Amino acid sequence: MKMAMQLAMQHQRAGARPCRGWRAGGRPCIRRRALESGNGSSSSPSSSPSSADVVSLLEKKVAVLGNVSGSDRGFGFDAELRKAVTTSVEDLCAGCPAGEAKDATGTWRLVYSTNFGPEANPRGGSRSQPLLPLGQVYQRIDVEKGRVDNIVEVDVPLLGTIELCLEHDLRVEGDSYVITFTGTKVAGSSFPNVLDSLPQALKPPQQELSSASFVNAYVDATMRVSRGDRGELRVYVK
Repeated sequence: MKMAMQLAMQHQRAGARPCRGWRAGGRPCIRRRALESGNGSSSSPSSSPSSADVVSLLEKKVAVLGNVSGSDRGFGFDAELRKAVTTSVEDLCAGCPAGEAKDATGTWRLVYSTNFGPEANPRGGSRSQPLLPLGQVYQRIDVEKGRVDNIVEVDVPLLGTIELCLEHDLRVEGDSYVITFTGTKVAGSSFPNVLDSLPQALKPPQQELSSASFVNAYVDATMRVSRGDRGELRVYVK
């Protein structure tokens, strides 16, 4: 619940006040759209989310983080706990508008993924558990430059923490982010077999699976939920 309390404090600073400005073409920015959607409030540019809307959204976000707390990003959860996460995420995303790609530019820390755990079998792989201790996992998105980098920290005995950067080109198609793997950079060491230690979902893809897509089902200043084209669900925070 520590993560949930931190989110509440962040939301009070970042989410409880109106977001900055409007997008080109008169569309409201992501946080306001998310707060106005599905609550019966007016969608005119002059309207603002009510205090009840803000509190309701905050409660849903805290519920998601409370459910993923202690999951070790999904490695430690069984089917029942995974179902609780999915239910709370669906509740959070229920009022979000569809059909428009949400700008998710920034560096996001992964806190939950359905790719991790005993039932996961991503991209046809057979192993979801890492052979070496896995540190933080980040996704760095730059929509303007058309880049998505998955950054993985791995603790290697005698060598310390190794940072891997799996680089991707990005193009936006409708509401989907389509990414194509372009290469891997290893910072801090030339240890050759560190990639083999990663869980299947974090390894560089095989040639036939070098492209994938995901939709950002929910985005605001502190949380992002993405759904992949192979059924995977991921939750990120800043």
